[in-house]
Amino acid sequence: MDGGAVPGRSYGVTEPISLASPEPLDQHLSDELEAYLRANRLYESVAEQQHRETVLSDLSELVTEWVRRVSLAAGMTDAMANETGARIFTFGSYRLGVNGPGADIDTLCIAPRHVDRKRDVFGIPEPGGVAPNPDNVLVEMLRRKPLATDIVAVADAYVPIIKFEYSGVEIDLLCACLQMSSIPEKLDILDDSILRNVDDSTQRSINGVRVTDAILRLVPNIPHFRTTLRAIKLWAKKRAVYSNVLGYLGGVAWAILVARICQLYPNAAPATLLSRFFRVYEQWKWPNPVLLRSISTGNPNLGFKLWNPSMNMSDRRHLMPIVTPSYPSMNTTHNVSQSTLKVMKEEISRGNRIVNEVFDGASLPSSSPPAVKATLTPAAAALATPADASIDAAPGKAIANGSPPSDVAKTPVKPSSASPTPGAAWAPLFDTVDFFSQHSHFLQIDVFAAESPTQKKWRGWVESKLRLFIHRLEALPRVGVHPFPPEFVSATAYPEGCGATFFFGLDFSVPARGGRPEPVPPPSVDGAPVQRTVDITQPVDEWIGLVTNWQERTAAMLVSVAHVKRKGLPPCAVDSAFGRAARGTSASKKRRKERKKSVSTAAGAATKAGAGAANGAPPGVSTQTGGVAATPSSAAVGGVDNDGDTRDAKRRRMEATAAADEPASAAGPLAAGAAAGDATTATAATTADAVSTAPTSVAAAVAEDAVPSVEPEDDELQADPGVGAPAVAAATSAKPIISVKLAGL
Repeated sequence: MDGGAVPGRSYGVTEPISLASPEPLDQHLSDELEAYLRANRLYESVAEQQHRETVLSDLSELVTEWVRRVSLAAGMTDAMANETGARIFTFGSYRLGVNGPGADIDTLCIAPRHVDRKRDVFGIPEPGGVAPNPDNVLVEMLRRKPLATDIVAVADAYVPIIKFEYSGVEIDLLCACLQMSSIPEKLDILDDSILRNVDDSTQRSINGVRVTDAILRLVPNIPHFRTTLRAIKLWAKKRAVYSNVLGYLGGVAWAILVARICQLYPNAAPATLLSRFFRVYEQWKWPNPVLLRSISTGNPNLGFKLWNPSMNMSDRRHLMPIVTPSYPSMNTTHNVSQSTLKVMKEEISRGNRIVNEVFDGASLPSSSPPAVKATLTPAAAALATPADASIDAAPGKAIANGSPPSDVAKTPVKPSSASPTPGAAWAPLFDTVDFFSQHSHFLQIDVFAAESPTQKKWRGWVESKLRLFIHRLEALPRVGVHPFPPEFVSATAYPEGCGATFFFGLDFSVPARGGRPEPVPPPSVDGAPVQRTVDITQPVDEWIGLVTNWQERTAAMLVSVAHVKRKGLPPCAVDSAFGRAARGTSASKKRRKERKKSVSTAAGAATKAGAGAANGAPPGVSTQTGGVAATPSSAAVGGVDNDGDTRDAKRRRMEATAAADEPASAAGPLAAGAAAGDATTATAATTADAVSTAPTSVAAAVAEDAVPSVEPEDDELQADPGVGAPAVAAATSAKPIISVKLAGL
């Protein structure tokens, strides 16, 4: 069904929460939401849709010819070879109907049993066997197609895949060989019997199609599901919580979450579904699983493992289980960690707050009729995407779904003036996350290779292991990690496509893992706070050792991890949409520092010309502070207040207090000592900055004060040689130690 809920039918594992039809305001907000999504180019044009259909038609013809050739090579007659057939199925965002312009198409080729994946798809001969004829190998046939470019075949992947572009459309092609002598034109992909006697790689390859088809069969209103899912995918990408590899959620997981809301509110409009999405999942008690249907045990003889936390210890450790609706049921979110779950909870809470504000401040435009039907416009339905249909063996054959209207809303809403811009009310929900202003410390992970094709494999390997790095960092006490999915290019010296950079945000003032703050350490004898360190040398070294021990790695494949403070972020980060506030902060701090420098220079000149000459003292020495070198008063010079004091000024005031009882004759030695201290501070800071930006394996030690209850300014996050001299240790130790002083109360 795709036009509304069927009376008397229940969806999912529970009864719906509400069967209410949309009110006029709900439909108005839904129209505004769709207008916003269209303004962000989330819908393809008709021409783009037709071009994709043409590409899939060509691909269907190609695999049909390929299977025919393999059948002839196996000794079949022409008639038998022509009847074997092959089928192309789509899955992922294209099949769900939420793909945007330029998105790739996930495809699956179903072939009969006499086709061998390694030999006939990738051209890999059996051990001791004869190499197959290139004319009968699918990868080689693709390479001879002028429209097929950038072909990368990965035969030994967890799910064997061929990646390529065909006429400008990116294609991810999987192949599954079923235990059938021929592939029927009408194949029920959800029939469990097709999994009989297939290997694990085949089952994993076919699973994507089975999951997406099952989702579409389990939602009551497909157009409303698609609009809501488009909004959630845009929100997740803008807020940087869209990445299965890094421990967030991928497209299938977000689709299952949206589909469950559609089951709970089968007649609701997209705006209402979006609102309920954030409300329900903000209150969800994880790790209770999200299910679209009861878990099917299937045929025990098939032998596939099911997600079952009561029996499998590994399943019991999953933090945010979102279970697929097709057999064999599995958790799509096994990569979720404590850190990524925390980030997603915060973002969902933010989304709920903003959506509530949208509904609270919304009203109908004055020109709206008293009642509006809760359906998409014909134009919107026409642009919904061709993914309603299955791609049959015959090219271009498709079956479109209808869209019957929902009930007319009965509750009138007082009309008011319309929004100045269509969809503007929804814009705050989709604001790009300002990641680089949320943290003061980062890990910068650079991945390089000599050539672009090599970089694709190397980057994919390193990225797949980042979640293990996250787990290692999470195991450290008082360390919080915020993985960031977007990829950057920080090293412009490398050729295009040969470098990639990832960032993790780091927080060092977090509670202990049990949720209770660690006890405040006692002060030392002189009243200064006790310093403690967090050393991340071991997890960094272990992870780098893991990724560099890859069997396919060459000497030209490099990876580095470096600690970077916010003010030391590369331009690729600060100049991106995710660093707008950090960019503004850096600029304002630079102006403030320049202003301080000019004020200090002017004050020093005035001191030399005035007080020093009048009292007969040497230039730069004040007789009013016991002979300590003069510094401009923060309360009296140029409007520089206490918050704007430099670190040197603070230290000089402390020295002045300590030297208050010294005789005036000590003026010269104290002044010289102050100058020497300035030089030491500058040298240490330079050493720490050099170490912090070095692209090497990192040993990071973070020295923090007793109560780091407030996040300090970047200016406070300097290596301070006056407290344990960590910067000097960094320069002399066998491994570079990056030491950062966190300001506390």
